[in-house]
Amino acid sequence: MHITGMVAAMDTTITTVKQLGGALIQARRDLNLTQAEVATQARVSLRWLVSAETGQASGASVGRILQVLRTLDKALVVIDAPRLRGGVHQQIRQAEV
Repeated sequence: MHITGMVAAMDTTITTVKQLGGALIQARRDLNLTQAEVATQARVSLRWLVSAETGQASGASVGRILQVLRTLDKALVVIDAPRLRGGVHQQIRQAEV
């Protein structure tokens, strides 16, 4: 299973916390919002948002992530891995070789 986020009207496949953080940063910047503005609007702490954006919030609750995504006018879609080009399992096997 993979999580796909909508970033700048393009699908972005996100398979790591670091990639999710990068998508949050890009979405925030696309809206010309500061971290403080997003944190306030999403009702999360600035410290938490900074951690999420840097990929440090590995234990981040899905609820908080969804609050931030709603603030950024983004959504998550969960899809089966075989629907991805090449599938993540194949990509992992290739990286191990």
